[in-house]
Amino acid sequence: MPSKIKPTFPRRPYLSWVANPATTIRIRYSSTAKKADVIFYGNKLNLNQRLISNYGTQKEVNLSGLIPGTSYRYRIGQNGKLYSFRTSPRRVVPFSFVIYGDYSSGGNRRIKLRLYRRIPKEHPGFILFTGDLVPNGNNLGIWKNQFFAPVGGLSPYFPLVPTHGNHDGAGSLFNYYFRSPGRRRWDSFVYANAHFILLDTESNYSPGSPQYRFLVRTLQRSRAGWKLVCLHQPPYSTNRGHHSNLKVRAVLCPIFEKYGVNIVFSGHNHCYERTQPIYQNRVNLKSGVTYIATGGGGAALHPPVARNNLSAAEKKWISVRLKIHHYLSVRITGKKLIVTAKNSNGKIIDRLVKTRL
Repeated sequence: MPSKIKPTFPRRPYLSWVANPATTIRIRYSSTAKKADVIFYGNKLNLNQRLISNYGTQKEVNLSGLIPGTSYRYRIGQNGKLYSFRTSPRRVVPFSFVIYGDYSSGGNRRIKLRLYRRIPKEHPGFILFTGDLVPNGNNLGIWKNQFFAPVGGLSPYFPLVPTHGNHDGAGSLFNYYFRSPGRRRWDSFVYANAHFILLDTESNYSPGSPQYRFLVRTLQRSRAGWKLVCLHQPPYSTNRGHHSNLKVRAVLCPIFEKYGVNIVFSGHNHCYERTQPIYQNRVNLKSGVTYIATGGGGAALHPPVARNNLSAAEKKWISVRLKIHHYLSVRITGKKLIVTAKNSNGKIIDRLVKTRL
């Protein structure tokens, strides 16, 4: 990170994970005082557990040994505001998460705030972003004003899980705020019976690259009932913004198909778009992967390509195409997965139900 940049955490805490979402949580925040803080937390009425933060104005506290599937409350200091979060269940029980992205370039702050106000109503276990959290990720002030300030009403309660997008910068600030193992910009985690894999389409993912090997190794070892991938640039899209990324399609989609990925979520195109299940570039309702572009988080919207300008193959695999600001609420109940797309007023604009054997 350039020495002239002195990044700071937001004043309000924001949550992420140290390792296992069932037993850990990471709390980060900025303070005007360099002295250590006492973090009080507990899973009952009394906050009977304590942890001391580090010294300095940039505070990070890692809670571990938590009980899976449990609601916790916490506060920073004796008189701090009371917040809460919930750990991931270790066994197969119903859970929900929210996913969306692209509220950076030409973003509408009013739309962003309207979406943020709706998200708690979905009771998500976490919030997953499909990239482009900010218009220029190399600018510290933009992170502060255009991401952490608007999302500050959510970040103390729901872990933020971002995917790196092309507007999110070279990576120094992104890695500072959302550190993953080895400071790489790809990662994975298991939440109940679902395995989430986050990829970085702005980094090398060619065959043999570290990211490519990570993807193959992770899918080979996964025993989760659901396998969900999140990346920024979509391999299948008929939107005028950026259309399909053919390299992602050629390199990564065969891996998704080989190892039984169920859904691939993307952003980049500022729209909502869902495909039919696709296998080897053809619609295959039995073995195909569904691709959903959810880039309607507040950025200026992109229209779809006119249908008469689509190829014959594209006309077959498109399912839903909407130029609309939105977010997705996803609920997994054992062998059933339900994706509900809602506009900024909470109205349902699309619904997908998948059932596995």
